[in-house]
Amino acid sequence: MDVVRNSHGSVNLTQALDLAVRQFSAGDYNSAKITCQSLVDALPDHFVGWHLLGVIALQTGDHASADQHLERATSLDPSSHEAHNNLGAAYEQSGAHEQALANYRTAISLDPSFAVAHNNLGNVLQGKGDLDKAIKSYETAILLRPAYANAYFNLGATLLAKNQLPDAVDNLRKALSLNPDDFQIYTHLCTALIRMGKRDEAEDCYRAALMIYPDDADTHYHLGNLLLELGRTAEAITSYQAALRYAPDFANAHVNLGNAFQNAGNTQAAQQNYQAALALDPGHVEAHINYGNSLAESGDPHAAVASYRRALSLDPGHAVAHNNLGAVLQELGAMDAAEASYRRALDLNPDNAEAARQLSHILQFHAYDDDIRAMERRYSRVGINDRQKMHLGFALGKAFDDLGQYEEAFGYFESANALKHRQGVYSSAGAARTFARLKTVFAEPIEAPRPEPSKQQQKPIFIVGMMRSGTSLVEQILASHPQVQGGGELVHLRHAVTSRLGDINARAFARRFNQASHKDIMGIGQRYRQSIRGIAGESTFVTDKMPDNFLFIGLIRMALPDATIIHCRRNARDTCLSVFKNYFTANDYYYAYDLTQLGHYYNLYRDLMDHWSRVCPGSIYEIHYENLVADQEQQSRDLLDYCGLDWDDACLHFYRASHPVRTASSAQVRRPIFTNSVNLWEKYEKQLGPLLTALDK
Repeated sequence: MDVVRNSHGSVNLTQALDLAVRQFSAGDYNSAKITCQSLVDALPDHFVGWHLLGVIALQTGDHASADQHLERATSLDPSSHEAHNNLGAAYEQSGAHEQALANYRTAISLDPSFAVAHNNLGNVLQGKGDLDKAIKSYETAILLRPAYANAYFNLGATLLAKNQLPDAVDNLRKALSLNPDDFQIYTHLCTALIRMGKRDEAEDCYRAALMIYPDDADTHYHLGNLLLELGRTAEAITSYQAALRYAPDFANAHVNLGNAFQNAGNTQAAQQNYQAALALDPGHVEAHINYGNSLAESGDPHAAVASYRRALSLDPGHAVAHNNLGAVLQELGAMDAAEASYRRALDLNPDNAEAARQLSHILQFHAYDDDIRAMERRYSRVGINDRQKMHLGFALGKAFDDLGQYEEAFGYFESANALKHRQGVYSSAGAARTFARLKTVFAEPIEAPRPEPSKQQQKPIFIVGMMRSGTSLVEQILASHPQVQGGGELVHLRHAVTSRLGDINARAFARRFNQASHKDIMGIGQRYRQSIRGIAGESTFVTDKMPDNFLFIGLIRMALPDATIIHCRRNARDTCLSVFKNYFTANDYYYAYDLTQLGHYYNLYRDLMDHWSRVCPGSIYEIHYENLVADQEQQSRDLLDYCGLDWDDACLHFYRASHPVRTASSAQVRRPIFTNSVNLWEKYEKQLGPLLTALDK
């Protein structure tokens, strides 16, 4: 009888092996190692002892010992398929992939039905990038062992790497059915579902994964990304905050939380998160870019330029940063520099259709040139996606409109608008209900309270009307005056109203308004004043040219009694054509991309403005675009006089002003007034049938 001596005294061989196996199975690897070492010390050629020692070393991450012990085991019994498989695993862990492949293949040659070796061989092949051979190995493993969860998972993961998404999902679901608590399977399945566009299923998958591992920051982060993409901003914020709770140094989570806050209109929180990301990772290019975006949107274009330039100092080849820098330089009137930035963005990424669209708006096309040819080539390229085609469509429409080739131009505009219209939802009936509700809520003449003397500094001037009705031109004229600071299109009034009364599109708005106290209404004005304080600086007046503030005229009259309201009017057909020719970055204007819906919305706007004129008599100054471009000086003098401003010659040369212009008119208002947009609709009359029919209803 063979006897082995260890810390337990003398035991026979069978007892020693039994003890080692029990210790190993219980996870007591150190005791199992001691027992096995005693065994091989006593019997140096004991295959099972060396084999088990190698497996223990493999399990504990002792790669060098695993290699050594398993090599010894295979030398003692070259016919052991299990020993060769385990030696392959040891080599794989230590990075010796060729030796791993050789041993897995030896194991398979010794036992072709050994499913584990086929699976492991697939793993090494997958790691080497030989995905097709890896797939065959996994499929063989599954054929040999139909309930092999790990092989299904590996096959699904490899198919995912090959972007064979339906098959990947099928195999990952099979793996999950066999091993429903495997977190790793869920994460891969979520990725596959996201790539397939199955967002609802992906959300369920992420939430199921979090039931298994609720403190996984990455999963909270990816769920947040999905929710943000779905437009569920508040839920996305919650997910990103959870990710940061479990991983406070997660810079990407700070960046995307900033993006979510920016979408929600909370600029301060957005910028705090971008700054937090940059404190963690000063070289985070996306954080610099998104911080720049937020600064630009909040009215600080100079700081935005600095942020984009920092991003480009880190990554000079970042096309998006060049494009966004171009947009802010255009806003600031630095047209040559903006053009250079757009062209650099296109050099780096010729498929950057957004840069092409923005470049087209600062160029004046006088001939069929290389820029147009380049856009046409990209537009007709096989594989172009809808988003690229949309931006290029608006760009090519602008180019051919400049050339007077109106039929060609309209074809591009029509296609671009159709592509944009698909991205969102607009309800004509819903809009009609909102406008009717406003007329009901503000049915009686509105008596504005007497302005409080202490509140009369930084007097707001609201410039309202339909988009493309001349609001940018009017603001640029006013902002050229030394006492006026141009604010651009500010979201502050809508946010102030929503904070007190909720969304004006909601049925509850009427009830909340009727229940609101005088203090509540004045609180809207106070919040608005606080929000524009940083914009106004030392100026007495600050303009707000958000066009659809016309929805809030009743509330402006009540909450901001000292505010001036300027209503810009323009020929309805020219206005709507100009809207249809342009892309708008905000997602609130999906009516703009369909001629019938656009005409319907214009009629609602016109009717509501007539209502405001009745209930707010003498409170709204109307300026007509056609009169302004025909006689700029007299119209400008009358405008300034109404606002209580003395004449200043700078208002005649508004196109020289350095005031930022963040609208689709940013290039136009940098040039002297032109009249070629008056009655332009006549050039497109035969294409505008649906619009003309809608406007006449």
